[in-house]
Amino acid sequence: MDKSTDVTYTAQLAILVCGVDSNLCVTEEILDFKSMHGTNIGKDSFHNVCQNVADMNLPWDKLIGLTTDGAPAMYGEKNGLVGRIRTRMLKENCPYELTAYHFITYQGSLCVKGLRMEHVMTTVMQIINFIQSFLWDIDSELADIPYHTEVLWLSRGKVLSRVFELSKDICQFMEGKGKDSTVLQDKE
Repeated sequence: MDKSTDVTYTAQLAILVCGVDSNLCVTEEILDFKSMHGTNIGKDSFHNVCQNVADMNLPWDKLIGLTTDGAPAMYGEKNGLVGRIRTRMLKENCPYELTAYHFITYQGSLCVKGLRMEHVMTTVMQIINFIQSFLWDIDSELADIPYHTEVLWLSRGKVLSRVFELSKDICQFMEGKGKDSTVLQDKE
């Protein structure tokens, strides 16, 4: 959950969902994006969440965590969104207690600064640069390969994930161009 105010001073509530299936595949989706007119308190956010859970036919007993921006309307234990969701989960006889997080994106940014992966990222970025140069040379519309940035720690994970998914194809391409690809074939 994230709440921000737009240029017209209207509160915007973003509701995102992240799920993991039995094969440990993670799915992240924007569930809804609501303009909040009038009051902007925990009760209003809670109403929007309940409406989305009902509309999407999501089971309350699968909810285990909630991440908010840490504002009192979100994080308040009684009248905030977190408190209201915990109360709802008790009424639904959910087997787990809700774990509430706030400002997790900032915590993630701090984590990645301590977790330097330069030995991996340097190699990955060299490979991406090589592929991108090739795509520019052939004037491909696919030459806009995304880069990771230091600010958006999630994009680093997405780049690494995509390279991992395509590693066999990348190795085949690199070898076809006379480039060494043994580092991509190394499981460690």
